[in-house]
Amino acid sequence: GQMVQNMGATVTGIGSNTLTIVGNTNLQGTDFSLYPDHIDIIGYIVATAITKGNIKILGANNYEIMGGIIDLFRKFNLSITEDGNNIIVDGSQELKIDTHKGDFPLAGTNLPKLVARPWPGFPVDGLPPMITLACKLQGKLLVQNWMYETGLDVINELNNMGANIFMADPQKAIVFGPINFTGGQITPPAIIQSAMAVFLASLADEVETTISGVDILKRRYPDIFEVYKNLGAHIEVLS
Repeated sequence: GQMVQNMGATVTGIGSNTLTIVGNTNLQGTDFSLYPDHIDIIGYIVATAITKGNIKILGANNYEIMGGIIDLFRKFNLSITEDGNNIIVDGSQELKIDTHKGDFPLAGTNLPKLVARPWPGFPVDGLPPMITLACKLQGKLLVQNWMYETGLDVINELNNMGANIFMADPQKAIVFGPINFTGGQITPPAIIQSAMAVFLASLADEVETTISGVDILKRRYPDIFEVYKNLGAHIEVLS
């Protein structure tokens, strides 16, 4: 919307769920930079947290992109500092949620809960990677995906990798941590973010994991393996 407006069209409703565009027969050229994707950023933050790494994510210090996501990660005792338009994530600290602070929703005594919500709530596509994160959490976390009945199917594969996750029903699960992933041969559900959750889990511990069906992951992230190899991951793409 903003780019088309810069080119000379009239656009109203930018930032809402309804855009009204009045065209112009004499559109002009413009320079426009795309924002980074908040789901991509969630993946980078989770990868850093579960590998105890340190990373700078460019362009991520932008509330229009991230909403309250960065503050949510901080409630997991993850150090995220602002550096201009960027953020620096330090994953060296123990992942935990202080349920006594009262700033994290609870499903019960000492049982924090993370529920997918429409924006600006936590995005549903970010939930599978957060399940992987919760596997390294000191304590437990209830996750709920009320939008999709099969949105938690990845839990079966994470349990096959050594996770300790109880499925309360198809849309709610309790993740018990921390665990060490055991690797193995895994075929995640043919859902992009479910495959991402398995991929991230394979990075967390020094074990070998063979993941089948990664084409769906590359459909969303064409250069994902090169990016993570540049960050230090050991990845071999099998033909």
